[in-house]
Formats: sequence, C-alpha cells, structure tokens
Amino acid sequence: GSLQVVVVDGSGVFQKHHDLAGLLEIDDPESNIIFGFSLDRSGNMLFTIPVRFKAYVVTPDETVRVFGSAGSAPGDFGVVAGIVATDDGHYVIADKLRRVVMVFDSSFRLVTEFAGSSRWALSRPTDLALGNGGKIYVTQSQHRGVAVLALSAGSDAEGSDESTTFDISRNSSVRNQN
Repeated sequence: GSLQVVVVDGSGVFQKHHDLAGLLEIDDPESNIIFGFSLDRSGNMLFTIPVRFKAYVVTPDETVRVFGSAGSAPGDFGVVAGIVATDDGHYVIADKLRRVVMVFDSSFRLVTEFAGSSRWALSRPTDLALGNGGKIYVTQSQHRGVAVLALSAGSDAEGSDESTTFDISRNSSVRNQN
C-alpha cells in the first residue's frame, strides 16, 4: 500500500517502518497523497494531506498531532503543500490555492502569513526549505522560480519570551532561465 515510511541508517540498513495510513486511520490511501514531507531536528515527520486540509506532526514513537481547517481566511487551508519546522518550534506551511506562506506556533496558532505584493506575489507556493539566517526558500509554479523570504522573530513585550512576533519579507528571487 501507500503512505509507508521506511527509516534506514546512514548505511541504508533498515531501522523502522511507519504505516501512516494505519496510524492516521485512512481507508483510501491512494486518494490521500502526502505533500511537503520533511523532518525536524527532533526526527518528527512533518507533512500535509491537501484533500483533508490538514498538516501532521508524527513523532518517532508515532504520536500524532494534527491541525488545520478548510477555508480562505488567514490561517485556513486551501491546498496545503510544503511544511517545515524552524529551530524554535514554529511551523511554516505553503498553501498553493491561497498563495500564501503561513507561520504557526508550536500550539498550531497562526502567527502570521505572507502573500507578497502585486509585483512579488507568490505563485502557487509549493515546497519549502529553511536556510541560514532565517531564510525560507519557496518553490513556485508558472516559471516563477524560487522565492527567498526572510523570517525574522521579535518579541511583543519587552523581556518576554512568551509572545513572539514574526515578520516575513521578500528577500530575493531566483527565476528559471528557460
């Protein structure tokens, strides 16, 4: 069946198997395609299933955390795609239909989202990768190449670590040359 994850060591030797369809109680895995599969520093599997309007965090011991709901308002999911986790535990998600990149805190509350301006609007953001210095690389469709966004964190209250704000701005863009 599909929705299987096999974990191997650096030499390619089998370590563990995860049956995500069984774990998530998905009866029809062929219509529940995973997008944006990635791992965070703790070894948690991060992925989205667009037809369910959900993002998933699955720990190595198979504890499942899930969030998301369908809609067009800030923080809602249209067609979710890539997902990555920042070192401080925030989740960054691309939404192809809404054409935004969203940032959620570790409790899955929306912190901010970025769509870009008319000239720099995102074109169906799909996959995400984190770079050094708070950079987020976003693949796009329609020959738009890769958008490079700068993610910077600040604090709402002086001396408070509990209330973090994020600013996402367009850093640069790498376009297809074809």
